[in-house]
Amino acid sequence: MDKKEKNEIKNMLCAWGSSGYILSLERSEFEKMKKMCRNMSEIKALYNEGNGEKTSAETVFEKNMLVCKGRLERLNKMMKSYIESKVMLDDIIDGLSYVEQHILRARYEKKLPWELIPFNLPFDLSKRHCQRQHDLALDKIYEELKNRGKMK
Repeated sequence: MDKKEKNEIKNMLCAWGSSGYILSLERSEFEKMKKMCRNMSEIKALYNEGNGEKTSAETVFEKNMLVCKGRLERLNKMMKSYIESKVMLDDIIDGLSYVEQHILRARYEKKLPWELIPFNLPFDLSKRHCQRQHDLALDKIYEELKNRGKMK
């Protein structure tokens, strides 16, 4: 595993650790877009009660509705992608050793600096040993991602 691949895995783990926050933001945006689409549909319905001729305002509403629907579809795909990645990484991390799991959770879910990780583990390890275990875990994750076809 080269440095680029190692950084890619670390980025995946950062997203995994922050997935609850990321998903809550995406859900919030998704709900806002759904509400905006509903409001625009209601406004368009009011215009349709007119004389039957299409006004420039109706054309703008139709274009905005298409934009909203496209954004909703993209948000939906992004949320599904986040969830799939989280489930996959949960599965991989659950297969790691007890020590590696604790270190990864402390580092990426709790966002602890290396200096504090040894104090937040249910067993005694030095900072350097935690870093070695972290690197071993990254190697195992890389191999598993490679086996699943998610890495080159």
